[in-house]
Amino acid sequence: MPSVISTTETCQNNLQLFATTLADLEQISFLRKQFKKSPLSSFICIEVPLYVPMIKLSCSHEKTQAIICDESMWQSIAKSVDSRFLGLLYPFGGANVHFGILYFDRADNIDILTHEILHLLGFIDEYPLPESHSLCQKSLQEMFSHNIVVLDKLYKGNKKEIRTKILQQIPWAKKIKSSTPILSKVALLPDINSENIDNASIWQLGTPKLFEDDIGVFNADSCESQSFRAFKPVFKRTQLLYYETPLPSEYLAFLSNKPQQFLMPSFHYNIAMALFRNDNMAEGKKWLLKAVNFESNENRRMKVLRAQF
Repeated sequence: MPSVISTTETCQNNLQLFATTLADLEQISFLRKQFKKSPLSSFICIEVPLYVPMIKLSCSHEKTQAIICDESMWQSIAKSVDSRFLGLLYPFGGANVHFGILYFDRADNIDILTHEILHLLGFIDEYPLPESHSLCQKSLQEMFSHNIVVLDKLYKGNKKEIRTKILQQIPWAKKIKSSTPILSKVALLPDINSENIDNASIWQLGTPKLFEDDIGVFNADSCESQSFRAFKPVFKRTQLLYYETPLPSEYLAFLSNKPQQFLMPSFHYNIAMALFRNDNMAEGKKWLLKAVNFESNENRRMKVLRAQF
């Protein structure tokens, strides 16, 4: 059995990338040098790339589709890697992050790789997600990312009370100034008592463009339905929308304040889920226990054990 590959840098999290050819190994090495210049490099370190033969992989996607592979194959490799995250540079396919595993192809540049690493660290795309995406099915009271919440569009009642309730559902709430509005009056219900007019008001969630320089609650394109939609902290476009756009300093501050809160689970979680799909429950539970070892927060530990990511 090969010895465990120890990390060579002091870092909060480590990402072990694999390639299937010598040329791709060199490409990862080049990207790794570029990533070291990124402010994100203090939150996640890319290890020296390793080789994995194509014959070990079982991937099923077309060139224009997101890279999808049978992740149970990482069981043998996991024994010699101690990183939290894994990544695979595949010859073709769309870049994506699936729990603790990052996929990208040989045509992807540092901007795309950095965008995907942001997903590992707990950021959500700000461009439209598929309608079937799990985050786009309903309003979500539980906080799940640094930069996106999915909440109802309209609220009825007392503005102050509604604002207080909404802020409890927003990760960046403490950064929103009391003078920055997040609700706008839409209408009044008919036949109301004039003394309770505020309680009968209907409010639309969202910070007006007039406050675009503030941290607020701005429309995001990630999800939208008739009754709910996604919201983000800043009005400006970010790297979660366009790969070439710089990451806002506000987002780096969110990450610095809570670097572990919205991390993807370790890649061991992926192995467990793959085994569960193959009806191998006993082995899957063993890999969940390995994933738990990467968590220090009790709520996150329980979430991993219950396979609820």
